[in-house]
Amino acid sequence: MRLRRNGKQIPLQHAQRNVPDNMPDNRLLDIRDLEVQFDDPEGTVYAVNGVDLALDNRRVMGVVGESGCGKSVMSRAVMNILDTKGQIVSGQVLFRSQQLGWLDLATLPEDGPQIRRIRGKEIAMIFQEPLAALSPVHKVGNQVMEMIRLHEDVTKQEARNRTIQLLGQVGIPDPQKRVDQYTYELSGGMRQRVMVAMAIACRPQLLIADEPTTALDVTIQAQILKLIRDLNEEFGMAVMIISHDLGVIAELADDVAVMYLGNVVERGTVRDVLKNPKHPYTHALMRSIPRAEVDRGQRLASIPGTVPDAHRIPSGCPFHPRCTSFIPGLCDSVVPQAHEVETGHRAACHLYSENVQQYRQDQRVVSER
Repeated sequence: MRLRRNGKQIPLQHAQRNVPDNMPDNRLLDIRDLEVQFDDPEGTVYAVNGVDLALDNRRVMGVVGESGCGKSVMSRAVMNILDTKGQIVSGQVLFRSQQLGWLDLATLPEDGPQIRRIRGKEIAMIFQEPLAALSPVHKVGNQVMEMIRLHEDVTKQEARNRTIQLLGQVGIPDPQKRVDQYTYELSGGMRQRVMVAMAIACRPQLLIADEPTTALDVTIQAQILKLIRDLNEEFGMAVMIISHDLGVIAELADDVAVMYLGNVVERGTVRDVLKNPKHPYTHALMRSIPRAEVDRGQRLASIPGTVPDAHRIPSGCPFHPRCTSFIPGLCDSVVPQAHEVETGHRAACHLYSENVQQYRQDQRVVSER
């Protein structure tokens, strides 16, 4: 991948420029108007479209939405590990590095020395599928040791001792034995714990967890979520957890951002967003959660339709073809802006626009003529 903006390569030294002076003291990550696109034989894939997110130290941010909404692509853009066909076309990924100060990660070459110092050391990622992320031909201990020795000046024996300690810390039984095993010798839950151990090996400032409980049974899922929360509290690391499961987000996160088709449609604290959702898409997600009190034989609620093709994003609000609050002539033609519906709670929906009532009144006047 070659990171470009408007078709031009960004010089390396620009990474430390254009960072606002008024950043909050506790701000760690600030994503501004991020757009990510992929070149495809069928045309351009608009994966991320103007995402704005901010994450403070020690906070847990949940990013939720259906599959295909751009959550994982957004997180990979933060790590600067997009697919070879992908590129950040606009926006900033501002990160407060302990070593280098504020940087715009979107402007760093993916294989340059600065991003390699940050990736794994200051920002680490738990990938969705550990069997694909871990090497099948190397012992799990060697893979964790490689991360430690890459970023810290330690001997091989010191790295091995710390690896055994890490494996025990994440709850792997008999770590002295497991350190010399291969991934196929471990269960799914233990492979995921190895991924966690590798991610926290250098005690990063930011831990990104991309669907960390996918394909795990509910018991192991609860253990992994508790482990991530304990790490957040013990080491003070900020966490961005990506999931399509609102239950996981409610259990773990302090703040939440709801994404749909590459856009953040609602964001705020978990309590505000899940207790009092404002965007119709968030309402629909909440209604679709299975509940124990539903009568037997009653159909579960679902969101009509599917996420549109990212090659051809609908005009106006991207959710309008599936929205029960659709306003003809407005939602299908004008992109909604984010409105602060409560303190710290924002929703990108025309329902909260100041002129929506005037628009409806004008429509009634036209229809009566």
